[in-house]
Amino acid sequence: MKKTWKIIYVVSTVCVMAAPFAGMAFFRTDTTTENKRMAEMPNISENGSINKDYLNDLGTYFNDHFAFRNYLVDADSRIQSGVFGESNVDTVLVGTDGWLYYTATIDNYLGQNRMSERTLNNCVRNIKLMQDYVKSRGAKFVLAVPPNKNALYGENMPYYDSHKVSDGSDMDILSERFVADGVNYADLYSVLKSQSEIMYLKRDSHWNNAGALLAYNSILDAADVEHDSYETAHFTRKKDYVGDLNSMIYPVSSRPEWNVYIEGEFGYTYTTDTKGVEDIQIGTANPDGKGSLLMFRDSFGNTLLPYMANAFEEGFFSKSIPYNIAGYMQDNEPDVVVVEKVQRNIKEFATDPAVFQGPEVEGRDGFTDAVGTAGEDNGAAIGVCEAESNVNFWQIDGQVSADMLGADGNVSIAITSGDETKVYEAFGLTNADSDYGYRLYLDKNSVATDKIDVSVYVDDGQNPVLVAARSVELSAVDTLN
Repeated sequence: MKKTWKIIYVVSTVCVMAAPFAGMAFFRTDTTTENKRMAEMPNISENGSINKDYLNDLGTYFNDHFAFRNYLVDADSRIQSGVFGESNVDTVLVGTDGWLYYTATIDNYLGQNRMSERTLNNCVRNIKLMQDYVKSRGAKFVLAVPPNKNALYGENMPYYDSHKVSDGSDMDILSERFVADGVNYADLYSVLKSQSEIMYLKRDSHWNNAGALLAYNSILDAADVEHDSYETAHFTRKKDYVGDLNSMIYPVSSRPEWNVYIEGEFGYTYTTDTKGVEDIQIGTANPDGKGSLLMFRDSFGNTLLPYMANAFEEGFFSKSIPYNIAGYMQDNEPDVVVVEKVQRNIKEFATDPAVFQGPEVEGRDGFTDAVGTAGEDNGAAIGVCEAESNVNFWQIDGQVSADMLGADGNVSIAITSGDETKVYEAFGLTNADSDYGYRLYLDKNSVATDKIDVSVYVDDGQNPVLVAARSVELSAVDTLN
């Protein structure tokens, strides 16, 4: 009898362990609420040879697709969050009183892993150059940065993440510098913080619809654009919204929460084959609106889009990174350009500058003296390729030594094509290797010859110093076509 129970125990254990694998034939998991792309079935051979990572890739595939995965993840989440107050999902942080937070915001909240002074300056410089470009094309520019949820409502963060390393945040510094440098900045943090009501969702990483309306009014006020403020509109409250964090941690048993909704219909329509507000590119039209809008946005723009689209006769919304601002402005000729990016991703202004040619530097005698000569390298290697986001531009990249550039120095690049030399301001670039990179998007129409001379200068506004030079045959540069 005792032996029989042992056999039953072993068989039962094997069946339970085998069920997720065996069940894939009938109940394979093909959808996920987690913020990730599910692994694809790996191939044994790759490019004519054996895939050495096949077993690891197969394990990753199984981990994403085993049978009943969402139910098991949900059950585990309920146990861990209910008993231990912890999350079993890497992207979600379990707070108190039913609040959930996005894990990617922890560093911002604690004041750790702060941006370097050089990276902060790269962000500000690149945004200022973008604004100058937009204004040079006759359009208004507004920058808007939705705060992280825990920047506004941190009182429900779990206790073990409540000890901040430093006071303030990178966004505090950047906000001051935006104002000091003349960036037209809609300060959404101050506007949202001043509200007595909570403007974010408890179990989502974003603001609620009331917060989106407040942001919309702040942005268009900053743009000095006449718009409907919806002060007399009627709103209803419904307990029907399932938040993104809620779905990630509880993929089967997510509970809805309260949100507010404006009564009536918006007047705009889609001019693109749009499936929903998550689409990368969306075009809109409203005959009762005024002017045209180009808006670069992220997921916070999902709830902003109906208000913004309704305010303008024509609207175009893009989630692409980097911003193909030169191409979109040429195609859409907007009256207003809005750039919206959440606080946790603000560093992207330094890592992925927008695609347009930097402004030309006029009347600077020191630049042309050494154009085309070898110069002293100083670590400023020059790379040239075709810009992936807009093939009408050449992309010129490199980096300069920290000693040469410093925290607040800028890079200018001289391009000699035939007998003509032009000097352009370059973006500051932060990447995995250095905070002291640079980038110039060079319009192909601005060069008349196949051979160009590229000269890189560290520029303090008075005494430019040549740090690298290279001759390039553009016909030899690999293109994407």
